[in-house]
Amino acid sequence: MAYLEMRSAVEGRTIEASSFGDTIVVRPGASKATVLEEFLHTTQSKLGLIVKGRFYNPAEGDLMNWMERHRDLLGLKPQMVTPQ
Repeated sequence: MAYLEMRSAVEGRTIEASSFGDTIVVRPGASKATVLEEFLHTTQSKLGLIVKGRFYNPAEGDLMNWMERHRDLLGLKPQMVTPQ
């Protein structure tokens, strides 16, 4: 939780969850879309699709677009996913 508080302060917005490697840190009450996103980021990492050490990671936008296209499969409402 302390990590999420620190990231929230640095980024100036509330961070509901974050993943690094096989670890996912989730704030209580995080949305289903957020938890799914972080789970899918761990999958991207395992597949070597995440470029580490870069400020902008194209995998973030790719994942959000994928989640938007497959929101029915994931059981998400349109407002739960914001494509990039």
